[in-house]
Amino acid sequence: MKSFLDAGVKLILGSDAPVAPLDPWHTIEMATARTADGRPAWHPEEALTRSQAIKASSRTTIDVGQPADLIFVGPDGVIPFIEL
Repeated sequence: MKSFLDAGVKLILGSDAPVAPLDPWHTIEMATARTADGRPAWHPEEALTRSQAIKASSRTTIDVGQPADLIFVGPDGVIPFIEL
């Protein structure tokens, strides 16, 4: 995924629901950790940063006049998923 961003492609993350979880946090985890079960990451060089993954999971920008649902994640929310 990182190579797409590096090439200037607009990346949008989503899910394969109903055959995969309809959970944006799971999608962000997969984009940043590139593994979910302790196995070595699959092509770790393609991992996104947390900021890149969150941006690719968001519909709009945070601007005046834009709809928004905001959450605040405490410091533990920035620990890489694989380290939790």
